Amino acid sequence: MTRHIESQLGVDLGTTHTVAALTAADGRSQPLLFDASFLLPSSVYAEVDGHLLVGRDAERSARLDPSRFEPNPKRRIDDGTVLLGQREYAVSDLLAALLRRTADEASRVLGIMPVRTVLTYPANWATHRRSVLADAAARAGMPSPILVPEPIAAAAYFTTVLGRNIGPGGVLVVYDFGGGTFDTTILRRRPDGGWDVLASDGLPDVGGVDLDAAIVGHLGQTLTTTDPDRWRQLVEPADDAARRRNLLLREDVRAAKEQLSRASTASIHLPLFETDIHVTRTEFEQLSRSYLQRTVDLTAGTLQRAGVRTDQIGGLFLVGGSSRIPMVSTLLHQRLGVAPTLIEQPELVVALGSVLAAMPSRPAPFPQPPPPPGPRPPQMNAPVSGPVGMPVSGPAAPVSAPPPIPVSPAAFQSATTPMSPPTSAPPNPHPTAAFGAPPPIAPPFRPVQPVRPARSGMNAGVLVAIILACVLLLGVGGVVAWNAVSDDKPDTGRTGNAGSGNGVNGGNRSTAGAGAGAVGGTKDARPGAEQQSADVNKTIWYAQFKITVGKVTYDAKASSHQLSAEMIVENLGTDNDTPYLPTVFNVGGQQYTGSFRESTTVAAGQKSNYNMDFSIYDPLKASIATGEFIFGEGDREQPKISLATGEVNAYEPANLVKDKKVTVHDVTATFTTCDVRGGFFDYNGQAKKGYRVVMCKVDIQYTGKSSLYVGQEHFRLGAPDGTEIGPLTAPNEALSSGQNAVGDDLAFQVKKDLAGAYKLRVVDLGDHKERQAGDVAEVDLVLK
Repeated sequence: MTRHIESQLGVDLGTTHTVAALTAADGRSQPLLFDASFLLPSSVYAEVDGHLLVGRDAERSARLDPSRFEPNPKRRIDDGTVLLGQREYAVSDLLAALLRRTADEASRVLGIMPVRTVLTYPANWATHRRSVLADAAARAGMPSPILVPEPIAAAAYFTTVLGRNIGPGGVLVVYDFGGGTFDTTILRRRPDGGWDVLASDGLPDVGGVDLDAAIVGHLGQTLTTTDPDRWRQLVEPADDAARRRNLLLREDVRAAKEQLSRASTASIHLPLFETDIHVTRTEFEQLSRSYLQRTVDLTAGTLQRAGVRTDQIGGLFLVGGSSRIPMVSTLLHQRLGVAPTLIEQPELVVALGSVLAAMPSRPAPFPQPPPPPGPRPPQMNAPVSGPVGMPVSGPAAPVSAPPPIPVSPAAFQSATTPMSPPTSAPPNPHPTAAFGAPPPIAPPFRPVQPVRPARSGMNAGVLVAIILACVLLLGVGGVVAWNAVSDDKPDTGRTGNAGSGNGVNGGNRSTAGAGAGAVGGTKDARPGAEQQSADVNKTIWYAQFKITVGKVTYDAKASSHQLSAEMIVENLGTDNDTPYLPTVFNVGGQQYTGSFRESTTVAAGQKSNYNMDFSIYDPLKASIATGEFIFGEGDREQPKISLATGEVNAYEPANLVKDKKVTVHDVTATFTTCDVRGGFFDYNGQAKKGYRVVMCKVDIQYTGKSSLYVGQEHFRLGAPDGTEIGPLTAPNEALSSGQNAVGDDLAFQVKKDLAGAYKLRVVDLGDHKERQAGDVAEVDLVLK
């Protein structure tokens, strides 16, 4: 590892195990050890006093009282709370306990906290689940983590650590068979080195734990014929002693399953029967074949939906501990005719690749003539060997297996193209229009272009001469064209978010104004036409993203991407993020669901080009120029763009206050800006239905004698109805005397229909136990 201050923590919080890795600035990664193992069991145990134990400590304690034990909290992510013993715990608290364990180990190794944290999540997780994960990270003391889809992390490992070459247009299949779920993703490499997700699917009921259950069921078929009552006591525990026996049985079944991946037989001890039963690999393959066949069938079907033939596959990468089962490779090779790539410890792949996937890299270079042939570049250095992991027997089908990779080489030693960042572009100035005012006229939609590198071989005189020659050759037409591309003033004749705004509370509803066409540039957008296009050129705001919709195209004869929309996504926040924006396109009485073709991360303050594809199965009978975009999930505030009328529900931010300073006791808060907008910049995302967001940037100074923690309790928003609202996003600062915190986010969620005078309050109780008049300083805000 290089300098510790540059280290970053990547965490793959899995259903059965959690893996964490430290990655240095040069890309070298080292997995963390937890009790002499790279795998931290993702299990949690609640002690009597409420303290949460995780990992092997939790598993050992579970034998004392299994009712306080949760072996797979990730599977409970939609439940909200989990009952452990006599107390309910939020799922985010259970996940936070696991994340805190990884952060503690990273801090122990480094001596300090890593500079940033990257968390991975399944590609098909919706906003709610990602929010729970982000909330757990915040509770674990990991502010503003970067979230990366698991298949993107695996792809980064495949091309960077393993050095496998997937050129532009090449296809990588990620087969992720973990302890709790199965996911398969088809990725295509872009020229800039990034990845487009062509298709992704999963099986929530197929994982290692389901194979364990199949083995238990097999044992039951044998034992219920001889002693059904005793077997029922073992698998349906009614008291603590029975639960301990059941836990021991399941631990032994899991160990036997793992042993059968490298041996022909394994024994399982039956606690209540006090006997051992031997299971052969052949028996296990018979039990698991139906599950494994489902994963192979789903992978083949996902390839077909993505429009990818098997001879176009550039790599088939097996990820997750259950992919080690030999029959997995056999069935995949038989079905696809492609030799899978399997490393000795596939559980480590996602964690080791997570930081590489989130690591900012250079924009795609401007095309240059190929260099003359030179010496062959040196090969990637061999990985540094580490503790030997679990041996794996070779699968029956051909499998390309590199050596074990406990430590990855430097990311940029690889000859492969770095992971793509969003295309660089300067951020737009912060909007200052009134919150209910019409949005500004948008310039014509143009995809974000990479910055062309300066060329030193041509002086200014030569350049001017060339331009003059072009003008003389082109005549008046050339002058007109030059003016068209060099005029910085917006063209008022173009369609944009224009008109008279009459919306309130973030709606920003506007119309296209007088004229027949609400959208411009329609090409054969007749109802039922096989090829249609329409230039939308309108902008909406969703959470921390500003999204401009460009051209919408429909091609009935296309093999894929029949209905799609070009978009520019700008990240207005301070953290890199991958946009997730559920979208529907309503046209002709039908509703088509869309998703981004790309899964790249947009750097803070930058823009990136995206394409949104809509699932369409029958020929379109209507004109796309009569359609409507609806963005976001139904329980959130939803921006809308009507192509028929030009109306836009934009949720454009509007400024409320700038540079207001207040002091209470020893705390001075300077609100550099406060806006009303449609959503948050963090994991809270877009405001809930019926609400809007007041968001501020605040600088804090503490001048007291000792130290002070500044957090949520120091800020309140007084509403016109007399109620007081606490922030959902707040500073998290421990300040010493004279210390400043600059640019912290502070955000409140308020009701849309509650307009009027608000009071932004800074609260510091000082030595008081209860708030008094002198403990509050206020800033006036008016929401229309």
